[in-house]
Amino acid sequence: MNSSPQTAIIIGAGAIGLSIGWELAKRGLDATIYDRGSLGREASWAAAGMLAAAAETAPGHETFFALARASRERWAEYASKLEAASDRNIGYSSGETFVIAQSQEEEDHLREMVKYLRQFDEPVRLIKKARLAEFEPEANENARLGLLSPRDGQVDNRAFAAALCTAFAKAGGELIQNTEVDDVIVVGGRAVGVLIGEETVSADHVILCAGSWSSNSFPSLEGRVPTVHPVKGQMIAFQSEPQRLKHIVWSQSKEDSVYIVPRADGRIIIGATSEEAGFDQSVDTATLEAQKAKAAKVLPFLGDLEIIDSWAGLRPASADGLPIIGPSEIAGLSLATGHYRNGILLAPITADFIADFVQLDEVPATLIPFSPSRF
Repeated sequence: MNSSPQTAIIIGAGAIGLSIGWELAKRGLDATIYDRGSLGREASWAAAGMLAAAAETAPGHETFFALARASRERWAEYASKLEAASDRNIGYSSGETFVIAQSQEEEDHLREMVKYLRQFDEPVRLIKKARLAEFEPEANENARLGLLSPRDGQVDNRAFAAALCTAFAKAGGELIQNTEVDDVIVVGGRAVGVLIGEETVSADHVILCAGSWSSNSFPSLEGRVPTVHPVKGQMIAFQSEPQRLKHIVWSQSKEDSVYIVPRADGRIIIGATSEEAGFDQSVDTATLEAQKAKAAKVLPFLGDLEIIDSWAGLRPASADGLPIIGPSEIAGLSLATGHYRNGILLAPITADFIADFVQLDEVPATLIPFSPSRF
């Protein structure tokens, strides 16, 4: 007789939890995902969906950059397989990121970034002022220099989460939303399931992917898992004509850092603040107007558009700003949290790493810097 498949419970139905669940279900595990709210409606819903491994890096972050690049390079195949499995378009595209400098300081920064990124064979290039309009006609005429990052791209994060839900269910996984996991059950130093109300649900593996709620919601794990805290980001959206912007556009000045993400339907997403505000997810008019003003400095036409939507999300951040991926000190409990601004980008590689560990009980060398044990 065939033995029963291994069982896995995943806590959290964001991009990370859903991608892990889909990978485990594809590999034949009996996987169930629980979420305290609606599926994919926290950080994954609030994100902009950028896959900006190169545009967001900086000297000194080489270890994380290697992980981010490795995940970005998986995205084309990953997107194709997910769209086929879910019969949904997730808006994936590459070769769209354009960083614009509007001051001497920003120009110097872009020149240094090109030198740095070329050490890793990133095919970035500088676009001189005279040619900026060829690449982004809407750019402010005062712009001085551009950096084109042809391997960075984007995905529609909300479509991505919806496709993962569909693909996971089709692969045999079970999605349970609006259900609070009250605790992880630990017996003899091993996680053996979860507690939901007064009901015990057993599992061979428990995978904690609860984002900003990962370290403060489970009594049995207090002091035994690294701290994750929320960083609030407020965002706005405009409606414009499709294809008015050719690229994701970045301004990375210290005072006015902003990213501008065009969608295929003409929506333009502007983000995002970084606020230490606990679990507050409210938006305020003054902050939204300030975001609009920052974006209009880069692309002046945005100043004439009306804000059609606004929201705030909570990015899960670890103490050192790096993701927490791998086995915990408790046998049978793995962590995949603390991805901060990069949950969408890192979903494919995180899913592979966690699934490999669950199946093979091995941690690859590339994952060691992100292990929970570093704390």
